[in-house]
Amino acid sequence: MRSQRPSFAYSDQRDYTAIAISSPIVSDFEGVRDLFPDKSIGVVEELPTMASRPPIRRCEYFSEDQFSTAADAPKPKIRGGRKVYEYSLYAIMSNINDQPMWLLGVPFARMAASVFKIVRDRGRGHGLRYISVGLEQLIESLSGEEPASTDLLITGAEFSVRGDSPAERVVLTGTDILHSETYSFLRQSDLPRNQRLSEQATKVHSESPTEGIGYVAQRCRVAFNDHGGGRFNFIADQQGVFRFRILSGARNLKYVHPVLEFLNTNQLITPTTIYPLRIREDEDAFALQNQE
Repeated sequence: MRSQRPSFAYSDQRDYTAIAISSPIVSDFEGVRDLFPDKSIGVVEELPTMASRPPIRRCEYFSEDQFSTAADAPKPKIRGGRKVYEYSLYAIMSNINDQPMWLLGVPFARMAASVFKIVRDRGRGHGLRYISVGLEQLIESLSGEEPASTDLLITGAEFSVRGDSPAERVVLTGTDILHSETYSFLRQSDLPRNQRLSEQATKVHSESPTEGIGYVAQRCRVAFNDHGGGRFNFIADQQGVFRFRILSGARNLKYVHPVLEFLNTNQLITPTTIYPLRIREDEDAFALQNQE
């Protein structure tokens, strides 16, 4: 590992787009590095984590592509005889079913579409699996009077609408939408979920003028707060794309581990061979909340 201090452009106070991967071959960081072109990964810095948690690494990533033209975009530099731009890439290690899982994050959706395609192509033959969150199961685990965690709240959700052709989607945002009156109303008119409710709720549904309408979660914004000052916000979508905000000094990033552990312990993580194709920027109404 080189000793000079990295510059890490775009490392702090930004929203990052990420995918999660798992493979029996990619068991350590060197396996992750091998998924990227030669010399594209520069200086690697290991960040502080919570006790007994796997490491989080912040890496220099060099690309010939300019992923931003903003005023503060990185200036080109010559490296190995090539003109390249320097960005940051985060590699966060966790575990799924006793096998290493890597959450890889980059600062732009456009960059994510390029970089993660490289990971997909170079990972062929590695048994690479992409990780998504079972959003319906996540919602169910955090609903009701006795949620599976008091540290996690759903603060935003996008549902596709089934059985109501003039409406395509419903978006809810707030501090705890699963325990809101509005969400309760949606549950009463949602046939698949309502079948799992009590007989009384079923009766309410059978009398509802919106009988047969269903809502399927497409994205969830989750807020973690350990009630001791640790906070972390992330967005997961049905395709297996994640977004999270990194604060100054990446001081909040260590709190990603309790979130990933909760998802794994409660069997809310689903491995798939299907590459997450839909990578997009979030609408303002569904943005990550400011944690400063």
